[in-house]
Amino acid sequence: MNPTHWRSVKEALFEALELSGDERVSYISGLDLGIREEVERLVKADAAADDFIASPFLLENSDLENVSEQIPSDIDGYRVIREIGSGGMGTVYLAEHSGEGFSQKVALKLIKRGMDTNSVLKRFLLERNILANLDHPNIARMLDGGSTIDGLPYFVLEFIDGSEIRKYCNENRYGLNERLDLFRKVCNAVSNAHQKLVVHRDLKPTNILVTKDGEPKLLDFGIAKLLSPDWNADTNEATLTLFRAMTPEYASPEQLAGEATTTATDVYSLGVILYELLAGQRPFDMRGKVPKELVENVLSKDPPRPSTVGSGHTSGHSERTASAGDAATEEGEIADPRMANTVDRKQLQGDLDNIILKALRREPERRYQSVQEFAEDIRRFQDGLPVSATADSRIYRFNKYFKRHRLGVIGTAAAAVLLIAATIVTSWQYTVAQREKNAAEKRFAETRFLAKSMLYELHNKLEQVPGTTEAREYLVESALKYIDGLAAEKIDDPDLQSELSDAYQRIADIQGGLWRANLGQREQAEVNYAKATEIMESLVLNYPERHRYKWKLGQLYASAADAAYQKTDMTAYAQLSQRSMEQLIPVETSFENDDYYEFYICDLIAGYNRSARAKGIVGELDAAYTDATRGSEIANTARTKLPSSYPVRSAVDVINETRAEVLMMMERYQEALEIYQGSLRNQDAAGDIQGSHQQTAQRNRMLTLSSIAKLQGLLGRYDDSVVSIDAALELASGAVAADPADADARLIFANFRTLKGMILERAGRYQEAVAILIVTIEDWKKIRTADPENQVYRYMESDAHGAIGKSYLALGLSGKRRSELLTAREMLEKAYATNKEFQDAGLAGNIEKAETELLQSKLKECLKALGIN
Repeated sequence: MNPTHWRSVKEALFEALELSGDERVSYISGLDLGIREEVERLVKADAAADDFIASPFLLENSDLENVSEQIPSDIDGYRVIREIGSGGMGTVYLAEHSGEGFSQKVALKLIKRGMDTNSVLKRFLLERNILANLDHPNIARMLDGGSTIDGLPYFVLEFIDGSEIRKYCNENRYGLNERLDLFRKVCNAVSNAHQKLVVHRDLKPTNILVTKDGEPKLLDFGIAKLLSPDWNADTNEATLTLFRAMTPEYASPEQLAGEATTTATDVYSLGVILYELLAGQRPFDMRGKVPKELVENVLSKDPPRPSTVGSGHTSGHSERTASAGDAATEEGEIADPRMANTVDRKQLQGDLDNIILKALRREPERRYQSVQEFAEDIRRFQDGLPVSATADSRIYRFNKYFKRHRLGVIGTAAAAVLLIAATIVTSWQYTVAQREKNAAEKRFAETRFLAKSMLYELHNKLEQVPGTTEAREYLVESALKYIDGLAAEKIDDPDLQSELSDAYQRIADIQGGLWRANLGQREQAEVNYAKATEIMESLVLNYPERHRYKWKLGQLYASAADAAYQKTDMTAYAQLSQRSMEQLIPVETSFENDDYYEFYICDLIAGYNRSARAKGIVGELDAAYTDATRGSEIANTARTKLPSSYPVRSAVDVINETRAEVLMMMERYQEALEIYQGSLRNQDAAGDIQGSHQQTAQRNRMLTLSSIAKLQGLLGRYDDSVVSIDAALELASGAVAADPADADARLIFANFRTLKGMILERAGRYQEAVAILIVTIEDWKKIRTADPENQVYRYMESDAHGAIGKSYLALGLSGKRRSELLTAREMLEKAYATNKEFQDAGLAGNIEKAETELLQSKLKECLKALGIN
């Protein structure tokens, strides 16, 4: 046989072996007569060489009859009912395990006799080990394992009584949102496997069954790969074997090209599955063609947009969206579940097209960087939020926002129209009446009124709606122009000057104020804080009897102190905190019966809070505790006077938690924990806070939970600590999703993920710690890139480096793997250098100093293991 002819036969054979039943018969009958007979003969000879369980563990009632006499009757107490499927490596049986008062049907996978070579045994045992470490409600659970009396290994899985995902969606007439909800559960299962450092590598619809309860189950980790260094060294398949094992229609470009596989490989396969679920066909329809053509298409062509394929006319039971119809036969059965029509193509246009095509990009680095990120974009689409796969723009975000808040936006737009009209009128009056003093004064008054309206009334309304940080940015930019214009007039009016100072302060708060939702524009914020401070210092000097000016100057010094804290300039932080208190404390009695008492007293309590923190950082713990206690006394008095005030209740919790912070510095962990738990109980008792205080309440709660988690970890209560930090992370994730432009929310989320990784490392759950911390390092890179001068971010990032280093050191020592030890060395050196720098600068407390010493000790241990003196 000449080589060209044999190549054609071989390629057609591989394609035929990937098909089954009528599809295989139809494919072979369509082959060229010159190779058809040989392909038929080879298929019969290779009947047992299909990919193991190419079909899932799916049985009808009739399948339980006519049990083959050749199968074993009993395997280690499991009564074998019948064979489910057979492949090149092993056979799966439906079996029953009975005991006293119970009976359970299971799927038992047994390696084939004669296939127990070293390489096949290693692959089989690797699959068994992988399944033993996976525990997720949407992954078929491993129940048992062992070897037969003649030494053949086996393992037992839960038996899944369900339909493959395509058939299930079509039979249940699932609409768009039902399909997306189901698919996101599959993503959660795959993401869980990735967190355990497992890549599936053979994701396809037939490996996803859906139970009668609507829960998907992920099957068949027969060619899965472990990502941990050296764990796959003995299980690398030859290229041909791997090509036979995977399913080409769902394989990623790097798989088809024989290149290294990563978690991005599973992202691609999931993209193909979602394409098929929504569009009714795969990105590259290769029925009746040889594998070579599929490989060439995947490696060189872009798939069509899902919204451009299929008929797009459907009906179904979804009330949220137009639903899926079925390509059915006269008997009502699905003729071809892959080609069944699904959802109206119009629903796929735009975001869904972009989401799916991003998952299907040929270059792994251009796809979603994780399955979790893929699923999050789908969730955001379902919630009407902007998605990362669609090019960002203000118009795009506004359209998304408008769809979610139609009535609110219409009302706001009406107000904006009035403001714009007022602006036009003001500009026209300025042009016409600039020669007349009275008209000029009128124009000035209107501009002043307009600026105040934009910065206070309209801004305050927007502030109450989550996700409006960008809208407020646009409003601030517009208002700033008016404010700068008013300031340029240099009118000697103290009330006007006070308004200008307030306006610059408010703009700076939105741009980069610490401990609040902000745009991450720290440098611009400092410029406007400076403008506000210059104005207010002049007013205090010229009008010393006006106590409100001293209060406002105290606020501005506090903001300047926060900016110094961000730069880790603790000397300036302490000095500015003291200057703030010098303005606030003398005027306390002036506001006792004033309408502004509530606002003033919260600023005074925050001043004690800041002063205590500043003293604690430099080691003056007794003085810090005294300030925190004094602040707590003032807060409790204010709460008695204003029991229904949320800002005062919040201030009470915050100053008490600062007292707990100082106790933590004193290593009095249990006392500190009890204070934080008391704050959490107070927050629970307050109920669900709505309106303008909602975001503050959510933020306070997540910070309290994170502090509780940290203290539980310090006390060695790691399980409790993980529960607490997960609760905090859930709230932080919601805050980021609600307002992606909020830099403070992104910072808190990254900080919480770092804390969780540190807790997992201390608990000895090293692989889980590494999985979450590696992702978090990328978060810190983005945060630091946006604000490279912020030294606090660098210190927070070093916590992640340290926990990764200690985790890899433990893994490397246990497995004697040099690659992990080298990674541990790199991370420990980074963390130690940063911590030592902060300690030498006098910025480390007892806990931080202990951590620095631990990092130094671990680094020495690592170098010794590497043989480096």
